[in-house]
Amino acid sequence: MESEEKPEKFQENDVLLVYPCNSRGSPNLDLSVNPADMIRRLPRYIRDILEYRFLKGISKSDYTEDEIDSLVDSILTRLPAELTEFLNQDYPDEKLFSPLEYQALARLHCAIILFEDFKYEFRNSMAKDCAEFNDFFIKKCLPLRDGWSEDELEFIESWLNGELEMSQSHPDPSEIKHYVKTCHYGVLKAGCVSVCGKCNYTVIENREAYKRIKNLENQLAKCRNTANED
Repeated sequence: MESEEKPEKFQENDVLLVYPCNSRGSPNLDLSVNPADMIRRLPRYIRDILEYRFLKGISKSDYTEDEIDSLVDSILTRLPAELTEFLNQDYPDEKLFSPLEYQALARLHCAIILFEDFKYEFRNSMAKDCAEFNDFFIKKCLPLRDGWSEDELEFIESWLNGELEMSQSHPDPSEIKHYVKTCHYGVLKAGCVSVCGKCNYTVIENREAYKRIKNLENQLAKCRNTANED
């Protein structure tokens, strides 16, 4: 992730969603995509779903390109503001998400992929503190489903799953919801979060190191205050 100009938008104990991966030869939390390519490929994901429905007799008629373009425009204009801002950047190559953009993507994605069985998912493979994640998921993720039709949610899920599969190289992309993990902002910002590649990309928070860093920061602040008083 890129550094953030206004980190105060996150508080020390805020829960963050992360995608541990092995995209650069070693376990990491980075996530970089090409915004223009993501937008360009969205119609393909929608078209594939609609063509499948038509061939299986689920849909009574095929969709025209104009109708698909209309669906694309409708989706792109209603995404979370931070995600829309990221996708609209005129950037020729892959780009890292800022923390706010990263969280906008992850929260929307999780609102979709964990909705049906989120109780099972987070109890078994996500946050250690189930109550903490439950509260976070209900307050920060579930509201992002509002205003979307079931068809639109299916389109977005297919799109995000496919794009993240290409950028993250998970061992089993069809099970991407098992790889989404949680950590806390303060611990991540302090550099005390690591990824275990041999245990299903588990996120490990080094709380002892974090406490030592916070103690050093407090001691430094006291020294500065004393110096200013003198």
